[in-house]
This record gives sequence, structure tokens and C-alpha cells, in this order.
Amino acid sequence: MPIILGQHLYKPDGQQQWTCLDQSRTIAWSAVNDDYCDCPDGSDEPGTSACPGTFFYCENKGHRPAYIKSWSVNDGVCGKESCCDGSDESNGLTQCPNQCKAVAAVYAKELAEKKKFVSEGFAIKQRWIKEAEEKIAQWKLERTGYEDDLVLKRGLLQRFQDEVTLLEKEEQAQSGDKKPTSHHKSEARKQQMAKLHDHIQQLREQVDTLVSILHDLKRDHNHNYHDMAVKAAISGYDEFLPGYDKLYEDLDQEPLPEEDDLDQDDADQEDVPESEGNPPPISASFWDSVTSRLEKWLPKRQESQNGAGFYFMGENRKQRPRNEQHSLFFFFSLVLVALQSARQQRDAIQSEINSLESNIKDVKGKIKADYGPEKEWLQLKDTCVEKDDGEYIYSLCILGRASQRSHKDSSNVHLGDFDGYVGGEGAKAYLEHTHLHGTRCWNGPERSVKAIFECGSETEILDVMEPEKCEYHFRVRSPAVCPSPESLDPPKAHVHEEL
Repeated sequence: MPIILGQHLYKPDGQQQWTCLDQSRTIAWSAVNDDYCDCPDGSDEPGTSACPGTFFYCENKGHRPAYIKSWSVNDGVCGKESCCDGSDESNGLTQCPNQCKAVAAVYAKELAEKKKFVSEGFAIKQRWIKEAEEKIAQWKLERTGYEDDLVLKRGLLQRFQDEVTLLEKEEQAQSGDKKPTSHHKSEARKQQMAKLHDHIQQLREQVDTLVSILHDLKRDHNHNYHDMAVKAAISGYDEFLPGYDKLYEDLDQEPLPEEDDLDQDDADQEDVPESEGNPPPISASFWDSVTSRLEKWLPKRQESQNGAGFYFMGENRKQRPRNEQHSLFFFFSLVLVALQSARQQRDAIQSEINSLESNIKDVKGKIKADYGPEKEWLQLKDTCVEKDDGEYIYSLCILGRASQRSHKDSSNVHLGDFDGYVGGEGAKAYLEHTHLHGTRCWNGPERSVKAIFECGSETEILDVMEPEKCEYHFRVRSPAVCPSPESLDPPKAHVHEEL
């Protein structure tokens, strides 16, 4: 490893001896800078080019001190910016004037200009960092809200699942699932009854529609216009209306295939054991659950004069069996409707849970993503910039896709998708972005892009190069990589790699 030499290291001891900086040898003080390399590390020749790999210190009063490679010392060349005081030409063969004052003035001007645009970019970067913090905080609130909703929805799902389970058990009991030998017969009868129930419902809807039309006709017709057909229709409507409720009662009492009526009401059935041909007893708590579920599905009807027909009374949802008996078909239909409703609501809640889980996964991914040491790249994500080189328009979407569009035929070629940061360690790691797995070149590799960023007050592509076949280098400016302006202040000394 090359060593950097300083004047304070070169002092002889009391015996006019000097020890190499790697402590490997002690030589006479007169052998230092004698144009012959005595020390293995080359430290005895800081002012000559006798030893490769060492550096010479230029004090450069009035400007910045610096180090230059020792092989350029006493090479007869003046005007080195890194050694503006001319101290590198000390053998007397070449006289180099001290130019540090002029060099310092030019450097100060350049530094001021650089600090200006770096300050502008850094201010934008600081704003982006603050906005990113706010956005991530908002994402975290969203995640918490989703997680809270998920807990509630899962509890609600369990409630509906319990209700479905209860209704399925009752449905199985009523359909004869406890009797394997009659299972198929029970299923066929159930399907037949359900079809008949649907047909009756369709008839009711048709009657209701006709009644509504006649009602509107009676209300809106012109009484001064004597249309006999209209009068006949209204007269028929008036005669039909008193029997309207009776029609529904008749539909309710329509004979159904293999309809099994229970012999006793709910209270009596509690004391009657289940026997073949009779459904199992119906508990009061189950009946309350079913009627509660059905209240929004079935119309609320008042009991007709003869007591026939099912009805619901106010909020307490009391019910009375027709002629003090349950219709097996009607009760079975109630169970099916309630079961369908419970399943629909359970499935709807499950769908909401799936959506919440997807949202949680998405927002967690956004929070976890790497947007830089201070999340400065978040505000630039998917921001796209372009560079027109005359033949192609190159596009780069930050943390996204890179592409190339031809002026000739407008074809668009995929150059790669963002794959990661490859700049080095710390903040430098984010100075280079790779975009991989673009469209494969003919008889060549997949296209790829390396975007190399430098500080600027705007995000823009400066130029595009293709050093290797189908491998593109984009030089890009952006506030996202601007350092603090204070970091531009020069150190006390630096090394110049002059060739």
C-alpha cells in the first residue's frame, strides 16, 4: 500500500540516523532523498522518484496542501496545480514560480458555484426526505387500520360461520340426513318443493304487478272520458281487491307434493320424541334465530281474519303456525332462505378479509422497500426522465423500467427493470442503479442499464453510452444524491493522482 509522507516524519536522531517508516531499516540521514531507494517501503525518498509508490507533500501556502506521486518530483515540469508552490522542483534544474494565489482564486470561484447547486439539490432532497417520512407514517397508519379491521372481520366471520353451521344442522335434520336409506328421496322432494315455491313466488310477483297497474289506472284515468274498456278494468279491479289477501291465503294453502305437517305446535313438540315420518323438535331459540334472519327477506304481513298465513308482529318477531300447525314445506323453505342469507354474508365477510390481507401485504411491502438511507428515493419512485440523442429517445423510470424508443419506426425496446443499488458502501451504494433483464439482443445478451447518479438540482439524463454490446450506461443528475454543502469544504490535505 502506498505511503503518504509528511515533513514531520523526517527528523534525524542524535546520531544523525533515520529509521524507515516501516521500521525495517535504519540508515544514515544523508541517505534520505539521495535519489537511491534504501527502504523497502520507499519512505527514504519522499522528494525523488527513486522509489515507486510513495507521495510527496506540497505545502502550497495560500491554497490547499496536497500530495503528489513521488515519481513526478523533479521531473522538470512546472505549473502542477497540486503543487502550485513549485516545491516539487527543488533540485535547482528547474525554477518554478509560486502560483498558489491565482490557483486559489479560481478554485474558490468553482467551489462557490458548486456549493450553490449542491445547496439547491440538498434542499430539495431534505424536502423529499420529510415527505417520505410523512408518507411512510401514513402507510403505517393504514396498516394499523387494516389490521384492526381484520380482527373485527375475523370475529364477524366466526359469528356467521357458527350461524351457518347451526342452520346446516337444522337443514340436514329436516331433510332426513339422519336416515341414510331415505336420503335421495328426501333430496328429490326438497328440490321439487323448492321449485314449486319459486313458481308460487313468481305468480305472486305477477299478481302484484297487475294490481299495481290497475291501481295506477284507477287513480290517473280521465273521469270525463267514457272509455268502456277502462271502466270495465277498473270495475274488475274493485271487485278483485277485497279478495286480494284471500288469494295469498289460498296460495299458502295450495297442496304441495308429500307435504308433512307437524302434528303439534312448538310447545307440544318439546315433549314428543323424534319418530319416523316426523321432523325433530324445533327449539324456541333456533326458531327465534331463523325468524330474526328472515325478517329482512320475507314481507311483514298481518294475520288475516281466519288466522291463516305466517306473519311477523313488530320487533319481537312473534310467529303463529297456520291453523296451529307447522307446514314442513314452509318451515323448510324458511331454513333454506336463512341458510342462503347466512352463507352470503359469511362469504361477503371472507371476501372483505381477503381484500384486507392483500392490502396489508401490499402496504408492508411498501414500508419495507429500500428507498435509501433517509428514504430520499421514495419521492422519485416511478418518476420518468428522457434523453433524446437524435436516433433514439432513452427513458429511465427511477426504481422502475428503462427503455429505448426509435425515431425511425417508433419501436420501443425494453432495456431492463430496476434490480438494485450497486454503488458501494454507505451513501455511495445508492449512486449507481442497475436495471436488468431487458429484451435480449439478437445473438447477444439481455439488455441492461447502469444508471450512474451525480448531484444536481433537477433529475435528468445527461448522456447515454454503450460501452459493451447491449449494456447501457446512463449518466444522471438528481437531488437525491446531493451531499450536505458543508461536506464540500476541502480537507487539510489531499492526494492528487497525477500521471
